[in-house]
Amino acid sequence: MRESSVLRGMTRVLLILSLLALPLQAQQSVQWRAAARAGVVTGTGQSFLPAVDLEVRRHNVALAASEEFFSIGGNTRATHLNVRYATQTFWIGAGPTWIHADSPAHASTWNAEAGLSLRTQSAWTPFLGVRYYSFRMPVFRDVIEAKGPMLYVGIARRLH
Repeated sequence: MRESSVLRGMTRVLLILSLLALPLQAQQSVQWRAAARAGVVTGTGQSFLPAVDLEVRRHNVALAASEEFFSIGGNTRATHLNVRYATQTFWIGAGPTWIHADSPAHASTWNAEAGLSLRTQSAWTPFLGVRYYSFRMPVFRDVIEAKGPMLYVGIARRLH
């Protein structure tokens, strides 16, 4: 069940970013990157937070879609769509966030993110990142919530 949720999330991220990036496809200076990351939610004591990212970048402006998978309250996941200012060694960005759970609950909010990547000559780039947002969703008698910075370590791959 968890693998199908991850696959649906990756498909959603790819579809959103592909549709938004279509006008940029004709440009020669467009770069595509995919990333996998894992981290922790520091504000709620949650331990493991896997995520997948897809980014399309032209010069120093990037459009990035991310999907995070929480281990709280019924396979909760967060979808982010951020605009970033990005160089080869760091990025900073912000955008809307949609949170969904397997229960009928959902929420929306905004997030801010920043990260540092190591310059390498290969297509693989390790990075450290932080994203901040908070949400609170009532689900029947329970409440699903997370608040605080999410700290990540990950690896990105240049696709094009």
